[in-house]
Amino acid sequence: MLNRNSLVNSLIKQPAERFYVGIDFSELLSAGESISTPDIQVKAYCITDGMVDVTGSLIDPSTLIVNGDVVQLQLKDGEAGKRYKISFTVPTSLGNIYEEDIFVLVED
Repeated sequence: MLNRNSLVNSLIKQPAERFYVGIDFSELLSAGESISTPDIQVKAYCITDGMVDVTGSLIDPSTLIVNGDVVQLQLKDGEAGKRYKISFTVPTSLGNIYEEDIFVLVED
């Protein structure tokens, strides 16, 4: 799990691997503020191909899990040699919107 103070916000995966990644938003939320679950957006872009939207092929939105202040979903597939950006956009009960990214390199 990554949070705003993590030194590493990137990872390496192989094309066939499937696993969960997530962001911990707890350090951003005020007392009493919560994540507005129905309005969370997670998108995936291929950096190597000029920020092409690859949401359907790199992440599975149906696997989205919100556990308190942590938002997770499953990574899948990807093409060897390409870099991707996963963007988590999270609105809150106080009207704030936070965005955090995870960068993924796919290697064989």
